Amino acid sequence: YQNGAIFGDWRTGDNFVWQRGREGQPRDAADLAEIRAKADAARKAAEAEREQGYQEAARKAAATWQAAAPAQGHPYLSAKGIGPHIARQRNGSLVIPVFDHDGGIQSVQSISASGEKRFLPGAKMAGGRCWIGEPNESGPLVLAEGYATAASIHEATGWPVCITFTAGNLR
Repeated sequence: YQNGAIFGDWRTGDNFVWQRGREGQPRDAADLAEIRAKADAARKAAEAEREQGYQEAARKAAATWQAAAPAQGHPYLSAKGIGPHIARQRNGSLVIPVFDHDGGIQSVQSISASGEKRFLPGAKMAGGRCWIGEPNESGPLVLAEGYATAASIHEATGWPVCITFTAGNLR
């Protein structure tokens, strides 16, 4: 907007519009309502487009996971001194599933032989997780950011460990 701004908080959905009126005069309530409605429609359209992208990425992630074979003798596992657990292997990389809160695959993490980690482009990562070991109601549940750390903790303790993949998911 010329002589104005739209700003907000995507986490809460709060949106605010500030705009100078014509010739420097404040806009009337009807103009402000129209601006707010347009901003809200644009936000909803962007959210719908983002969700559609997440769904397409989730389909690709599930296909990648299904096409991968159980991991065996991967250099990254050897270097870290850990077992494969849930990891699979495809095209020379480990493939780790990233599950959503309902247990569906929303993304995958690929780990190269040298340890380079990549997530599926365009996939949702917020709330993503993967368990090594089965969580139960008794005993500790451990959170770890990375696959090797989670596998190491699980192997040392036998406790179920949730891989959160990013520090933002530790919460």
